[in-house]
Amino acid sequence: MRATIVGAKVSEAALRAACTKVDVPPGDIRLIGGRAWVELPRDVRVIVLDRLADELRATMSVIEVDMPIGQRGDGLHASRSTHRGATEDASDRAREKLRERLADTRIAFDEHVAASEIAWELIAAERGAKVATGLDRDAAWARAILERLVTTEVLELRGTSPPITELADVLQYVGRDIEPWLAERLLDKLVASDAVDEVFVDAETLATIARETRPR
Repeated sequence: MRATIVGAKVSEAALRAACTKVDVPPGDIRLIGGRAWVELPRDVRVIVLDRLADELRATMSVIEVDMPIGQRGDGLHASRSTHRGATEDASDRAREKLRERLADTRIAFDEHVAASEIAWELIAAERGAKVATGLDRDAAWARAILERLVTTEVLELRGTSPPITELADVLQYVGRDIEPWLAERLLDKLVASDAVDEVFVDAETLATIARETRPR
């Protein structure tokens, strides 16, 4: 049994409209951590991921929990990822949630229900971790990137409010390594931002700047 939940920094209405366009029942849409989330039906997951991302035109997070039927959690695997981007193993946290569930004898065990509820719990736990550690690290990294771009005169801003939040929204999904997709996503954010007047940097240079300014 695989449960797949996707989320994006869009409104509930926008996610509902995108789901309707790609023939996904909007079902239970929840707003968690500034993102709208929806669980995908099992039989359409692979088919609609790309279509849904294209409709939303936003960075899409994907939480998956795969629980083999009939094994009461043995072989459980979970992951969190950015669609078309980096993937992080979340199996240890999912197993913790599963152990808590199995320890509660009042809850009847059903793989379909358990996989879905554990996936939702991972989203809530991830949000809690972000709040606990703060988003200061991502914002500081975004600020350092922007300062480098401005001081080297490859970026011109329109006003006094640089697009820190826009870049931090991308940087929060970066894992241990700087993935090839990062520079392209950052460049897209800069080009689309109302706070940016001109961009004179390419993706390769932007990747180097992101690597050099990354907080230690």
